[in-house]
Amino acid sequence: LKNPFYAIDMPISYCDQPTGCGTRHASLDGIQMTVDANFAFLSKIPDQCGYIVFADGAIVKSDGDLSNRESTMSVVEKITSVSSTSIPPSTKFNQITVSYPDHFYTISQSGKYTFVVKRKVHA
Repeated sequence: LKNPFYAIDMPISYCDQPTGCGTRHASLDGIQMTVDANFAFLSKIPDQCGYIVFADGAIVKSDGDLSNRESTMSVVEKITSVSSTSIPPSTKFNQITVSYPDHFYTISQSGKYTFVVKRKVHA
């Protein structure tokens, strides 16, 4: 899996044990994989002011300006639900950007997780 934010890859490792290799699993063509659920790559995004990771209506991880911002999560859920109803069924968005004069939000989905990153605008 590729990280939805630029060229930073989401850590994924191969798992050859039948019982699994950790708490988070993904299966791709029958190959069991473990996904790092620490989301440490989010702290490496340049000029980020904060982020939220949520799944199933609950915040999984947040930091910075977006720490525990459930109101932001609610707005993002509405944005993603509107975009999924207004595009053809076989198409899925890769990334949505909401821009303001001094900052912008990048919204992306990967698997069951939705990622929201607040970043500063370059001057």
